[in-house]
Amino acid sequence: MEADKRGPGADWTHSDVDIGAIVRDFTKWDDQPASLQHFAESAVRAYKIATTPPMGPVFLALDAELQENPIPDAESLRIPKLAPVVPPQGDSGALAEAAKMLVEAQNPLIVCDRMARTPAGMANLVDLAEMLQCGVIDNAGRREPSEPAESRASRLNSTPDTIPSSHRRTRQAKFEPDPRRHHRGS
Repeated sequence: MEADKRGPGADWTHSDVDIGAIVRDFTKWDDQPASLQHFAESAVRAYKIATTPPMGPVFLALDAELQENPIPDAESLRIPKLAPVVPPQGDSGALAEAAKMLVEAQNPLIVCDRMARTPAGMANLVDLAEMLQCGVIDNAGRREPSEPAESRASRLNSTPDTIPSSHRRTRQAKFEPDPRRHHRGS
């Protein structure tokens, strides 16, 4: 809000140069539109960003003057068309090659992190493990505070033959979390 248009009291308390700074660390995107046309474009963009996996919050900060003043030229305003968001997917050739490698592997092992966008993704992982008769290691997307990053990286880059037997889950059809991790629910 322009300083010369702020009233006494609350207008000053509730104004900031960059109001989005307070939420920027935990939102996917933020904007502070300065006109109604800018707001229309930002609202459509915010919706697309918020609903694109991984979904998350966005923040639009609207100036009080923009909200309270009459619309000067409503006929010139337009709302951009919203194109549907298509979830990303892997290259079909690369997926076919990975499938071939998994089927031909003597001792396949699936090491996953935060791999599923939907509950169906976990069911698909279980189906794949059962089909291949292979084990699954869940890395839970994080490392233990006491484990150096280099140690985790070398463990993840190990082949199934070099993974210690305490970590091996081969020929196991059931998905189990890595027992070395402290899971705090799902």
